[in-house]
Amino acid sequence: MTSCYKDCDSIVGARLKILQEPQPIYSFLYESEVRKDHAYLYADPAADKNWIHVQLKHWRGEEEVSVRCSLVSDSPERKPHFHRLAKKIGSQIQINEYQEGEVLKMNDCLIAKFPKLSIVRTKIPNNGDREVIKKMWQMRDIVRLKFEAFFLVNGNAQQEICNPVYSQPIHPPVIYSSIQNSL
Repeated sequence: MTSCYKDCDSIVGARLKILQEPQPIYSFLYESEVRKDHAYLYADPAADKNWIHVQLKHWRGEEEVSVRCSLVSDSPERKPHFHRLAKKIGSQIQINEYQEGEVLKMNDCLIAKFPKLSIVRTKIPNNGDREVIKKMWQMRDIVRLKFEAFFLVNGNAQQEICNPVYSQPIHPPVIYSSIQNSL
């Protein structure tokens, strides 16, 4: 990883930048599959087995910072997705709406890395509205990662530091479009 010092003086105000995008094709897992020691979401190209990295540039505050990753739909609205992110911590699997990155200070920038992430497949919520279910089915297998930075007070996220950034689309190796047409 290189220093970010050279390009941090060009823009005033903190901002997030994805240094290593997630792989664009990924097999979404069921919770039982996450328990195995494979199938992590790596940075692109996945063959290098590097973790996804995000940089917070121009942060001049003294507060502790949290960089979070969540799953959103690949739509203009970028709504939270019903699938979840899983992260292996030791021998435990943590499944949540968002996952915290490991934040490291590097010169005058902060770098957050996201090791051992997986996308966990969940059921489409059934609220009885056939049009909503059809729309959710269509977007079920194309997602993006949303990265946000917050400063912390007593370990709790207090305020968003800057605008979020979104990864490139991520989808499974095969998307079953014939099923959506039958709804």
